[in-house]
Amino acid sequence: MRCVRRLRLRRLTNQFLFDPACDGGFAAGTTEYMGPEQARGERDLDGRTDVYSVGALLYELLTGEVPFRGVSEVVIPRIIHEPPVALRRLNPSVPVELDPIVLR
Repeated sequence: MRCVRRLRLRRLTNQFLFDPACDGGFAAGTTEYMGPEQARGERDLDGRTDVYSVGALLYELLTGEVPFRGVSEVVIPRIIHEPPVALRRLNPSVPVELDPIVLR
């Protein structure tokens, strides 16, 4: 995991979060595409985080919106505890079959 050693970078981008497990104290990650495991600060990440990130990207491609938007302090708990809005609510032209695949 890549570490960011400057708190200033977090303030500038608002896309980095504190992770005491990281050597420098900060783990880099784009919050909107971060999987729940990574958002919880788990140390041993596996393919689930990558699958979530691909799902978040597909969500954005199909709806024009990321699953959760806002500052890290607001987005992180939502990633962990809330499901995103159904694709078809944001874009009714999305095929019905894609909704459960992307939201999984």
